[in-house]
Amino acid sequence: KMFFYAAALCLTAVGFASCTAEDEVFPDAVVSIPEDETAVPVEGGAITFNLTTPTNEPFSVQTPDWIEFLEDATMTRGVNSTTAYHFEVAPAVSYEERVGVIRVVAKSGLQDSLVVVQEGVNLSFNLEDYAAPAAGGALAAKLTALPGYTVECPEWIKMNEDPATTHVDAQTAEVTFTVAMNDTGAERQGEIKIACSDDEHTVTITVQQEAIVYTTQKGYWAFATADD
Repeated sequence: KMFFYAAALCLTAVGFASCTAEDEVFPDAVVSIPEDETAVPVEGGAITFNLTTPTNEPFSVQTPDWIEFLEDATMTRGVNSTTAYHFEVAPAVSYEERVGVIRVVAKSGLQDSLVVVQEGVNLSFNLEDYAAPAAGGALAAKLTALPGYTVECPEWIKMNEDPATTHVDAQTAEVTFTVAMNDTGAERQGEIKIACSDDEHTVTITVQQEAIVYTTQKGYWAFATADD
């Protein structure tokens, strides 16, 4: 199997492993990973596969720096040994997909590889539109983002969290906004816009707010649109 990915050029070798101290190689020895490619979610996670390698031949395991080799446990032995290998994939750190290769190379030159594809972070809110009451109040939403984003709001909407620290520990976090009372006499509409640092990925919430109309004849604040 031949795979050529630019993202896989930076590989970290994880030593040489061997089942015995001998260096005997059998003619029917193989290096084999059952799958060609696997997909990993944006939050990362575990990869486990059964690797077949020559029993008495040293080999190396190479991975990108965002995939960690954990441990192995021999399952069967013979001319070739089948071993369960475990890896941990780190959470995505970009809005773009990334591709890496786990490569196993025997001393004799036999090798096989597994292509790992991880989706990028999807900059997103869990809602698109919000109808704010005339008296204003709090707006809460789940935002999936990476640290370093910018926030644009109309002057009557304010974000309560600091964008520099909100998503440091988790890609998805609750953010809250305070919507001011609308005493302008007219219904109004605005957008909350979140943009990543290069402004290539953006997401918005459209906020509509009815107006408070003061009724002098009755002497109280009434919640109504400007047309009432």
